[in-house]
Amino acid sequence: MSIIQPLLLPLWGPGSRSTQGLMRVSSSSSFRHLPSLSAAPARSAGGLRGAISTYKLNTALEPSRRLPAIFRAVIASSSAFSTGRLYTTIPHTVARRRPQTTLLKQHYSGLGLVHARKATMAGGLIQKPLAEPQTKFTNKTVLVTGANSGLGFEAATKFTALDAKRVILAVRDVSKGEQAKATIESRTGKKDVLEVWQLDMNSYPSIRDFANRISSDPDGLDIAVLNAGVFMVGYEKSTYGWEETLQVNVLSTALLALYLLPKLRDTARKSRSQSGSFSLLEFVSSRRHEKVALSEEALEKPDHGLLDQFNQATNYNSSKQYQTSKFLLMCVMRKLASLVKDSGSDVVVTAVCPGFCQSNLSRGHQGILADLLRAVLNALVLRTSEEGSRALVSGAAVGPEAHGRFWYDDDLHDLIHPLLSAEKGEPAVDKVWDEIVAALEKDVPETKQLIAELTRSS
Repeated sequence: MSIIQPLLLPLWGPGSRSTQGLMRVSSSSSFRHLPSLSAAPARSAGGLRGAISTYKLNTALEPSRRLPAIFRAVIASSSAFSTGRLYTTIPHTVARRRPQTTLLKQHYSGLGLVHARKATMAGGLIQKPLAEPQTKFTNKTVLVTGANSGLGFEAATKFTALDAKRVILAVRDVSKGEQAKATIESRTGKKDVLEVWQLDMNSYPSIRDFANRISSDPDGLDIAVLNAGVFMVGYEKSTYGWEETLQVNVLSTALLALYLLPKLRDTARKSRSQSGSFSLLEFVSSRRHEKVALSEEALEKPDHGLLDQFNQATNYNSSKQYQTSKFLLMCVMRKLASLVKDSGSDVVVTAVCPGFCQSNLSRGHQGILADLLRAVLNALVLRTSEEGSRALVSGAAVGPEAHGRFWYDDDLHDLIHPLLSAEKGEPAVDKVWDEIVAALEKDVPETKQLIAELTRSS
C-alpha cells in the first residue's frame, strides 16, 4: 500500500476512481526533473496540473533527485496562492476524465492558512462552505470532548464566543488543555468561562470518574458534544482487548453517553419552564458510515458477532475501520434516541458530520509523501477545522427536530444506510447495541443499571 493511501481512503474510499488514480501517481517510481521555480507562475502553468502532469512520471529519474522534484511540484502548484486566486486543472491521470478548470477563491485565516472555499477535485468532490453559527448559547453549560485541538478546539472557541456560560474542555492531557484554554481566552476575550477536565477515552475508570464529577457538579449540563475519536495507522489493541478504533470511537463513547444522559435529562427537566429549552447529546460522526457494506443475512446469523468480526487483525484497513466505527456509532445514536424518546425525556440525541476536514486524526501517518499529500489536500480540498466545527455548533442549536437524525451541510437528514433506515426497521441497531452492551458489561458491571436509569420515565 502506498504511504498516502490511508490519507486518501477516508475521502473517497478504497475503490473510487479518485483513489485509484492517485495511487498510480503516488506509487510510480518518480517525477520528471522540474525546471527552476522562477518559471511562469502556477496559474499560467495550470496550477496543480502544472505541478503533476506537466512533470510527468519518468522512471529514468535517479532516486536521489526524486525528493527535490516532488517538493518543487508542490511549491510550483502553490506559488499562485499569494495572488488570492488559483486556476487549477485536474490532470486526466488523476481523475480519469477530461480536465476541469476551477477557480479557487482563496482567503487567509488568522493563522495564515490558505484554503479553498469551494474546490472541484478528482472524483468531483465539492464541499459548500458552511454557514457561520449565529445562535447564542447564553446561560448554557457545554461539554466538548477532544477539545484541545482540531474540531473540538474550534467548536469550544465558538461556543465561548457565542456567550455560553460555561465550557468544559474534556482532554486527555491537562497541560495541552490549559494551553487550549489560554488560546481560546485570548481569541474571544472571555474569562471565567472555560474549564479543563481530564478524560482518557481509553480508560473506563477515567470515564467513570469524569462522569461522577459531572453528576456531582451543582451546575447543569445542557450540551454534550462527543467529539473525541481516533484514526489509527495500524492495528493496536486497547487494555480491554478491543481494536483501538472500536474502543475509543464506539465502546468508550457509548459508555460516556450512558453516564452523561441522566445529567442531561435532569438539566432538561429543571429547564422545562423555559420555552423551547432542551438538553442535547451530540455524536460527531461521518457520512463515511454510509459506505459500510453489511448484509441483513450477516445480521441474522446468531453466531456472527459483528464486534468480534471488526476486531480481527486479519486484513485490517485503517480507513475501513474508521468508517465502520462511525457506522456502529450511528447505531448507538439511533438506539439512545429511541430509549430517550420512550422515557419521555427532553434530551435531544443527534449526530453531525463536519465534512472532510483538516484535523489531527491522520497525525499517525508520517513521512514525506504523507506530509506532501496532506499539504495538497489541506490547500485544495479539505475544510479547515474552523469551518468543520461550524457543523458541531450549528447542529447543537437545531432543536428537538434533530432527535435521531443527522446534521450535515447545514441541513437535517434521515439516515439512508439500508441497515439504519427507519423505513426498513433499522435491522442493525438492536444487534449492534446488544453486542456493545455485552462488551461493556465485561469491564463495567453497572452498564445495565445505567440503561435502566436511562429508560425510567422522566
